[in-house]
Amino acid sequence: MIKLYFKQAWRLLKQNKLFSSIYIIGTGLAISTVMVLAIIYYVKIAPIYPEVNRDRTLCQETLRLENTKGSMQMGFVSVKAMNEIFYPLQTPEAVTAIIPAMEGNVTIPVTMEDIPILAIATDSAYWRVFGFSFIEGKPFTGSDVRSGINVAVISDILARKVFGSDSALGKTITVDFYDYRVCGVVRSPSYITPNSYAEVWIPYTRLFDNRYELQRGDDPWRSWFGSFKVYMLAHSSNDFKAIRKEINERIAKQNTVDITMVMSTDGYPDEQWQTMYRELSDYDSDWNTGLKKTVAMFLLLLLIPAVNLSGIIYSRMDKRIGEMGVRKAFGARRYSLFNQMIFENLILTCLGGLFGLLLSYLIIVFSQDWIFDIMTEYVEVVHDEAKVSLSLSMLLNPTVFTVTFLSCLVLNLFSAMFPVWRLMRKNIVESLNTK
Repeated sequence: MIKLYFKQAWRLLKQNKLFSSIYIIGTGLAISTVMVLAIIYYVKIAPIYPEVNRDRTLCQETLRLENTKGSMQMGFVSVKAMNEIFYPLQTPEAVTAIIPAMEGNVTIPVTMEDIPILAIATDSAYWRVFGFSFIEGKPFTGSDVRSGINVAVISDILARKVFGSDSALGKTITVDFYDYRVCGVVRSPSYITPNSYAEVWIPYTRLFDNRYELQRGDDPWRSWFGSFKVYMLAHSSNDFKAIRKEINERIAKQNTVDITMVMSTDGYPDEQWQTMYRELSDYDSDWNTGLKKTVAMFLLLLLIPAVNLSGIIYSRMDKRIGEMGVRKAFGARRYSLFNQMIFENLILTCLGGLFGLLLSYLIIVFSQDWIFDIMTEYVEVVHDEAKVSLSLSMLLNPTVFTVTFLSCLVLNLFSAMFPVWRLMRKNIVESLNTK
């Protein structure tokens, strides 16, 4: 039966070339829009270099404090919070804290020209949470962080810019008039990975702001808030619940020490995909708002073209009313005719889906330098050489194909159900008398 449906659909495809072309192109344009968004979302949450551990990483961006007078404040994490709440955690495999996207300048020795760069200040556990590939050298150690010595890891792009080659191990690089010894060179990340994108990585103890944090005293409004985001690498995603529980237990213990305030995580820590939806929810503690917006947007992008395609299908169905009447007269059941019409339309929709998938890849490839900025906050100061690098695994993966198939299926049902249902309701006599 399926083979017969294929033959019938192929015959109709050749007989109605204009209709088929319009339908396939219209479907392809609708699918390509959905697929571009699907690829963008996938890249944001997929385990891609150097954020290869996204599927087992939690992020704590802020803490929330409320005092007995009802005043509330939220802010990034301080050194004190790291030392008393996050670093002592036993459940995670590793815990790291970072100050992301710090703008600065690096001086090129030969020309004494200053070039803009982005730096991340962090600790030694950072290199366990994020899977950087070292071209030469190694990351700075815990001893380097504790001693606050001037060492730095740089990207290969910056090494070529400053020293003329990837070989920079042991050389001195000047960042904002401070000299750092290069202890390692890593393969440059892409700025579509904003949690890890930088060109220079230094120990956070080298920053004046954080030494100042250590001297803030006992004022809770100042001592608990700082400049850090905390990332926790779990042994597996099954440990997420236990990690959240341990964090809440440590915070609850702290709340018993200082009864003048109540500290909370404000719904954190988040998984990578939750972080994305929290951004779409304007950083509200309920990230489900962002998820609902995304689902509604995808359905709307499919519903609008489905209405247009439904009109095209209905006009074609009018020409087949007589055929349906004859088949009903010879004993064909409405159920089998309905299935055949839906299946024929699904074949055209899948062809349009294939066209849309190829079109979406072209859109992504030729607009990759800006399209990933959609619906997110990305860094602005980047070198021209720091292009978005897309691998085949980002584009050719089961998730993308699944979204394509489901999009085709939903679009087919939206556009074909009503016209086919109207056609099947006509009785045999009315169908046979239709010219």
